[in-house]
Amino acid sequence: MARSGLLVLACLSLAACSFDTSNLYQGESAPGATDGAPDITGDSGVSQTDAAPGTPDSGTLPDASESPNDPCDATSPDLIVCMQFEDTPGSTTLLDESQYGNNAVVSNAAFAAGHDGQALQGRSDFSSLLAKSASLDTENQLTIEMWINPDQDIDGGRWGLFDNNGQYGFFLGDGNELRCSTSGGPNVTSPEGVVTALQWQHVACTYDGSSIVLYVNGTEVASANGTGSMSTDGNDGAALAQDSPDGDEFLGRMDTLRVWNVGRSRAELCAGAGLSCP
Repeated sequence: MARSGLLVLACLSLAACSFDTSNLYQGESAPGATDGAPDITGDSGVSQTDAAPGTPDSGTLPDASESPNDPCDATSPDLIVCMQFEDTPGSTTLLDESQYGNNAVVSNAAFAAGHDGQALQGRSDFSSLLAKSASLDTENQLTIEMWINPDQDIDGGRWGLFDNNGQYGFFLGDGNELRCSTSGGPNVTSPEGVVTALQWQHVACTYDGSSIVLYVNGTEVASANGTGSMSTDGNDGAALAQDSPDGDEFLGRMDTLRVWNVGRSRAELCAGAGLSCP
């Protein structure tokens, strides 16, 4: 056949063919195409966490115990209190998201913008009670940590951060110092001025059975060597943002309160709070 005849037949054959695209999911490009991004809005049937072969799955979060985005790991037996204060305004209960359900019964609870989401707004007429519980009777090790933003400097007296009366307590003291005490174990007080009013900071007290340490934003500010088992004889229960059973109310905002029955390391504190600690 003449060369021109072959060209005519080829063109007619292509015109009679159709390209079936019905089996392509929305957003898929024909082979070799480079323009257009896949639809990941959730309407295309493609999982929003699916990654292309050979690329990291950016939808996977790190382990909850090390993620500041999800600080309450309800599977951990070491976490005995975890409160994020996302409670409904006017609520008479603050939710504990640990597996132990150590909810606080409160009165005059108020909330404000937090370090992450909503925070508890401590004030002079606030009261709280975490009922006496075996899960709060940690004897050999302890960690209390939280974000705080005090309304003002402290001139005399002290403010309760978390206190399990007759057993252990964490306080903000005169001159903006931190204090952590245990009944039967060691006590420690920081220098004045380690906490700043009107500013968010992460504060922590840890006791590992041989030393008690205070941290601000992942930096050690005081420590003391000491051993001894903490008493479990207290009968008043625990309180947050005040002394237990009453008084010494914390004036300021508090967020992401966590209490552990182990002494957490500095690296664990920093990772859990999302701090960049050298």
